Amino acid sequence: MELDQTIASAGEQGGDEDALARTIVDAAAEELALKTGALVGRYVVLDHLGSGAMGSVFAAYDPELERRVALKVLRERSADESSRLRMLREAQAMARLQHPNVVAVFDVGDYGGRIWLAMELVEGQTLGAWMRASPRAWPEVVAVLVAAAQGLAAAHGAGLVHRDVKPENVMISGDGRVRVADFGLARAGGDAGEAEGLSAATQTGVQSILDSDLTGAGALVGTPRYMSPEGFLGEPVDARSDQYSWGVTAWEALYGAPPVEAATLEELRRRVVTGDRAAPAGGHKVPKWLRRIVERALDTLPDARYPSMTAVVEAIAAQRRRRRWLAGTYAAAGIAAALAVGAGLVELAERDADRGCVRAGAAIDAVWGDAQRRATEAAFVASGHPDARALYRRAAPWLDDYAERWRGERTALCRATRAGDAPAPAAALACLESRRLALEGLVDEVFAAADRDVVIRSVGAAAGLPPLAPCGDRAALARAPALPEGAGERAEVAALRRRHEQAKALLSAGKFAAASAAVDGLVADAQALAWEPLVIEIGLTRAALLIRAGDGAASEAVYEETLWRAAAAGDDASVADAAAMLTYVVGYLLARPEEGLRWGRMARAALERSADLQGTREATLVSSLGIVHEALGDLDAAQANKEAVLELRARLMGAEHPSVANAHNNLAILYAARGQLDRAEAHHRQAIAIRERVLGPRHPDVGDSYLNLGNVYAIRKERRAAIELYERALEILVAGYGEGTSRVASLRDNIAGAQRDLGEHDAALRNHREALAIRERVLPEHHPDVARSHFGIGATLIDRGDLDGGVAELRRGLAILEGGVGSAHPDAARVYASLGDALIRSGAAAEGDEHLARAWQLCEERDPGPEMRAMVAWTYAKRLAERGSEARAQRLARLARGDFVTLTDGAKIVEIDAWLAARGEAADDAEAAATSVP
Repeated sequence: MELDQTIASAGEQGGDEDALARTIVDAAAEELALKTGALVGRYVVLDHLGSGAMGSVFAAYDPELERRVALKVLRERSADESSRLRMLREAQAMARLQHPNVVAVFDVGDYGGRIWLAMELVEGQTLGAWMRASPRAWPEVVAVLVAAAQGLAAAHGAGLVHRDVKPENVMISGDGRVRVADFGLARAGGDAGEAEGLSAATQTGVQSILDSDLTGAGALVGTPRYMSPEGFLGEPVDARSDQYSWGVTAWEALYGAPPVEAATLEELRRRVVTGDRAAPAGGHKVPKWLRRIVERALDTLPDARYPSMTAVVEAIAAQRRRRRWLAGTYAAAGIAAALAVGAGLVELAERDADRGCVRAGAAIDAVWGDAQRRATEAAFVASGHPDARALYRRAAPWLDDYAERWRGERTALCRATRAGDAPAPAAALACLESRRLALEGLVDEVFAAADRDVVIRSVGAAAGLPPLAPCGDRAALARAPALPEGAGERAEVAALRRRHEQAKALLSAGKFAAASAAVDGLVADAQALAWEPLVIEIGLTRAALLIRAGDGAASEAVYEETLWRAAAAGDDASVADAAAMLTYVVGYLLARPEEGLRWGRMARAALERSADLQGTREATLVSSLGIVHEALGDLDAAQANKEAVLELRARLMGAEHPSVANAHNNLAILYAARGQLDRAEAHHRQAIAIRERVLGPRHPDVGDSYLNLGNVYAIRKERRAAIELYERALEILVAGYGEGTSRVASLRDNIAGAQRDLGEHDAALRNHREALAIRERVLPEHHPDVARSHFGIGATLIDRGDLDGGVAELRRGLAILEGGVGSAHPDAARVYASLGDALIRSGAAAEGDEHLARAWQLCEERDPGPEMRAMVAWTYAKRLAERGSEARAQRLARLARGDFVTLTDGAKIVEIDAWLAARGEAADDAEAAATSVP
């Protein structure tokens, strides 16, 4: 039965408030009835536990692992193969998510066209039942809500959006553990809209609709009472929509009633969309700070909510720490009062002291308060950028959140210091002061003078402020260097650090020339002061700026000098920072991968000695290692590293952080290299979605994402679509960086490759030559990207009949490649094959055969991915047939065909089939994919 029909029938019945819910559940249960003893996969059905709109849940037995599980069979039967595969992929994504606050999914499969999930069987009650069982004090409720928020944060980090967060989908087991359950409405990375229309439901007046799961084409998806404004409006939903639903759940749990009451679905929609929220019910002793946090989660604008569920948890934790320290302070005051002459005088003194701590936290208002907000918005608008106001509204919540967390940490430190419980108070204060200066530098030095470039990069700069967590990390603070003893020297350090933070703010906002000038002025002053920790800090910033300037060799020199300074000072954290970046600079930018991996081993050793409890340095190192392993052609190691980076960054920063988008992007590139094009496209689109939401549609990182997505379409041979994506990327990147950057060069090479495949040789040559000119200016002589431009020119010349010119360009490129990373580079097999084929066609058959044999040898030695393996195998097969090695030629052709099937390259499949048919052979996909070649 279709849901729209179900809703209409319920509305016609009238008067029975539970009619709709019963109709939905009964229809699902009848459709998915399974008898005791039935087999679903390997699982034996034991009992029917319940049904809902999404499907039915059964208790089942796993005979292999000898345990009871919950078996959920989705009601929806896939209409086509692509839908079924999509649903399976989403279920598999849930199965990969393992977190103590998420109901574990053990296994997934297909049962009669329906997806089933084998899940953890939780013995307990829902949050709704728990709330109704007895009155709960707000601290008890908050503990459950935080655990649920942590589960959602983990799901968002894995790219999943729940889309039906509510009390009935939060389970509390007998031991008190909280788990988020029923991801039955989840879609990897979010979906289009929650609703396409209100359908007949808007006219029913049936109250139970507001609490029922609604699914189906043209109808609301989820539970309306907990649905976000964007869900009601049919707009895209994401992790922030789950945050809104969590906010409704939190409000109801704390105050005993939902924030929005309505008699009909239409009234509910109107009140949710307009933010028409009721005042909280009286009689509930909920602190004001907690109400403010929940209200922010309930904001009608997604951008005004917290940037992630992790940020919600951190906001609550900061306030709870303040409460504990306040309680400790007053407890100490109580003891003192008992021993003092007058308890009232002591209490007054303690209250005055606490006011001082509150004032210490309020110091951040002078950096980011109402006046600064107004001035920043005005500066953005004055920049002339057409989206300035919208971009300000994207950036401001990051600054609001940072300032509020700084306030909490500074106030808490003051209270802990007074109570004698502060870890390394001087180091903690210095850490917080550096963070205050970082915010001040961004607001006063960068945003106050915002031009169009600053506006474009503003959200990334705001999100990239240094983390506050290390300022409360006991282990990290214990290792922090002591400030100079003299007051004059301390004042000089403070002044130089202020200038350094201003320079870093310029760097984060993309003002590279101004940042470089500022850092150049700092270097001599810091060395004259001779306080080594500051020299090391500035050295790391200077090296990062040299990367931005495209000077990898100079960056290497500065990083190495800084590393040895840090090692001499016993600063393992800075050694790890420098060595992790040398892994990338040397191993990738300077094309010395083996040496880069050695720097990676040094970074690992330094990390093990340092206190990287937050994991940020680990993420940087693993990211660098993934890039270098990919350049070496070790795709298994590269994939393991890049998947780990995504997990680390999502956990550390929340699913919506720009760094998480970077991790999606890098992992997608790897998947594309391995021929996993659907996975590549999914991660690229996830990166685009995050970047467009968080950074804005004109940010250069969005251009990078469109470039990389275009590469996926190019591999699929959808060249017009690829060129369209490339041109969109080119417009964004040229606007952001100008013409003369390696990013723009890569894009021009890619456009040229698609044009060459379409036979547009003159246009392709122009783009390849422009790319080569850029790369020769900004990259080292033996960088593989310089070779890549020569390869593109050579291939284009050969395609239009200039064999001699093409061979000469291919030889130039190969000489550059072999002078740098050698045949370890992923492009090597392709180049040897192209050059071998061209040499044979030009009459140099013996040399050409040697190159073809070398190309295939490289494919056998390492996994180059299906695209390159198919190209090499097919080229080599045709040559082997010409030489009379018919049996081996046909086996290679079948192997190539299997890879072209993976790549969905229909033209090549037809070409190979005709070639095999001419030899009396019929192709078989399964055999072709499995054939090995001696």
